[in-house]
Amino acid sequence: AVIYMSRRCVEHRQTAALKISAIVPLHFGSHCKPDVQKATVKAAKTAQPRRDRPRIMKAPDRSFTGINGRENYWDNYKLYSTYKYCLCMENTNRKGYISEKILLAFLGGCLPIYWGTQEVFEVFNRHSFIYYDVDDPMAALDQIRYLESNYTAYQEMMVSQPILKDGLKTIENFFSLTDSIGEGTLKRRVRDMLGV
Repeated sequence: AVIYMSRRCVEHRQTAALKISAIVPLHFGSHCKPDVQKATVKAAKTAQPRRDRPRIMKAPDRSFTGINGRENYWDNYKLYSTYKYCLCMENTNRKGYISEKILLAFLGGCLPIYWGTQEVFEVFNRHSFIYYDVDDPMAALDQIRYLESNYTAYQEMMVSQPILKDGLKTIENFFSLTDSIGEGTLKRRVRDMLGV
């Protein structure tokens, strides 16, 4: 199944969730859910085995806000670990903006279905997640169909593909905010830009 959790119900995510739910069961973890006029929505108090889940249903109550509220949304990866896919689309496509959404999906061990800036390909290996182009979603939908029908291909994508585009070089370029990570390369670049 795919987990769809978002605080903001924006049209591109709602539309994507509905289209994906025609292929794979979808669980929503907040008040955002596909149009109930077009799909049957069922609630559940506990997670069921993946093969028995209805097409669209409410995820277990602990989902969206984390275990103890919004401040714990970083803990959502624990819920993600029970799903094959995570719909983790940005609120907007803004240059230079990649939020925690895709990272939490990777951390949870599920396959991200992502939309946002194309710059995501500078950080993450394009073969380690599904890029959902909201203007032309057919390639992503076909890929989801293929992975649903070919468990070996899904496993190969999950296990064989590195998450980061260039491994340690990616860590150095994008995550080295302390000297203990990538020798602080990004930290020095930021300080240089600020004149500190």
